[in-house]
Amino acid sequence: MLLAVVTLLFGVAGASTLPSGHLSDTGFVVVAAVSATSIPVAALWLRMRWPGKVAAVAFVVYADVGVAAVLLSFESSMTALPGCALFLVIALFCVVATSRRVMAAHLFAAVGLTVVLGGLAIVEGSDTWIVVARFIINIALLSTPGFLLLYIDYLRRQAERAQRDPLTGLWNRRGLFDAVDDASSDLGSRIGVTVVDIDAFKAINDSLGHSAGDGVLLDVADRLATAVPNSEAARLGGDEFAVVHFGDDIDADHGHIAAVLDRAAQGTPFTASTGFASRVIGAGDRPSSVVRQLIAVADPAMYRNKGLGSSPVRAEVVGTEEHDILADDRARITDLIAGGGPDTAFQPICHADGLHVAGYEALSRFPRGLGPPVQWFRRAARAGVGEALELAAVGRAAAQEPALSDGCFLTLNLSAATIRSFDITSVLAPLADRRRILLEITEYDLVGDYDALRASMQALRSHGIEIAIDDVGAGYSTLRHIIELEPSMIKIDYSLVHKCDLQPHKHAAVTTLTSFGHRIGATVVAEGIENAAEHSAVLAAGVDYVQGFHIGTPARIG
Repeated sequence: MLLAVVTLLFGVAGASTLPSGHLSDTGFVVVAAVSATSIPVAALWLRMRWPGKVAAVAFVVYADVGVAAVLLSFESSMTALPGCALFLVIALFCVVATSRRVMAAHLFAAVGLTVVLGGLAIVEGSDTWIVVARFIINIALLSTPGFLLLYIDYLRRQAERAQRDPLTGLWNRRGLFDAVDDASSDLGSRIGVTVVDIDAFKAINDSLGHSAGDGVLLDVADRLATAVPNSEAARLGGDEFAVVHFGDDIDADHGHIAAVLDRAAQGTPFTASTGFASRVIGAGDRPSSVVRQLIAVADPAMYRNKGLGSSPVRAEVVGTEEHDILADDRARITDLIAGGGPDTAFQPICHADGLHVAGYEALSRFPRGLGPPVQWFRRAARAGVGEALELAAVGRAAAQEPALSDGCFLTLNLSAATIRSFDITSVLAPLADRRRILLEITEYDLVGDYDALRASMQALRSHGIEIAIDDVGAGYSTLRHIIELEPSMIKIDYSLVHKCDLQPHKHAAVTTLTSFGHRIGATVVAEGIENAAEHSAVLAAGVDYVQGFHIGTPARIG
């Protein structure tokens, strides 16, 4: 539509010169003919919508020839000279629809015609300085696309930098998904993912220092970047990498990646474990979605394959007994994830005044073996499967969400690291279409990169998913967590709510946090209400919602 309108405007501009009296007899015919061609060309644009490369170049040639023909048809070159500004519009089209070579050829022709018209105007007796002034103005206008290209290059560099791991230069998780989507579909009929984890990486950092750890990361990155053709390598986070490879023989590619990792290290010795998953690419498959699925399969496989290895650093720092514990935890948690993840219980969150249910918090419930839920998540993080366990818990809660009462919001617990590292919109967006969804970020999580977290949350918010800060008043970050993340809800921790009816300083803290929350536009939940007196105290403090065993116990649905 836009190209059709621009084409017609060019035609109207030419036609408007016909009654001006500034055209020669031959020029009148030329301009009338050129203007008339704008109608069928505009009709073609309406059918084509957006041109391919050949059509775009053809349009540039058509427009250049048409504008030049009209400008050369004026009896006075001085009168025609301002019309060279039309070449700027064509140059902007070149920026978005053609190559830089085409744009350079267009600008060369435009500048050449401007010089010709300026020279003719001087020969015809026009004031030289006025001609020079108009010439300079036209050249300045024609330089605009150059500045635009510089800015586009800057934006591209910034965008790529946001998708690259700053240490290794490999793709980060988001960059990997975009790169895979851009890959050609004719690279092969299958897609495979090899997940790589450096064994005992924390031990390397603790015993030899972070510079040695960085050296190992760079060594692994260099190996993976060139391990196999038709592949994209990424650092998923910490000491975990992934290589996405295409082709009809990707099983052999996986074997080659493992062999590359087994080569002796030039610097700090290390070992690495790998997991692998693959599938045939379907006609309607989006590659990034397939890669997400394959990572979810390859990651547990990698931990099942992880052995004690032969890293000298690991042998020095971590004893066999601790490795056995980590291996047992990892195996137990991986099996739980493979079985669908932890069960979910939903605890009601009620209006402070009236106690009718406003929403629910999804809480994970685990089998016996590793202690309470918080201990499961901590041990999962230490065993390297923390994020996978969180995602499994969210997926289990999402599957049961339709059974909740209509009109009630739902809060889900996720760490800042998982929100930064994983694109969870595909899981949560369908829920947000049905009810208000909030992600609770615990204040115990120390956030090292607020910019990255805000960028991830912006994508979530675009799908209607909101942010809540959990355990406010009990963790690392105090008010900075709230200020940086701009939550829709804050949840005051049990440690402040407990006995706030008896301890004035606690009640003052609850009142102050509530007032602060309201001033920034957030609703406030008091957690851990255990009796009527605490309920009355937080109600007097002005909280919006209350939660705790006195209000309602967590319960499974179905």
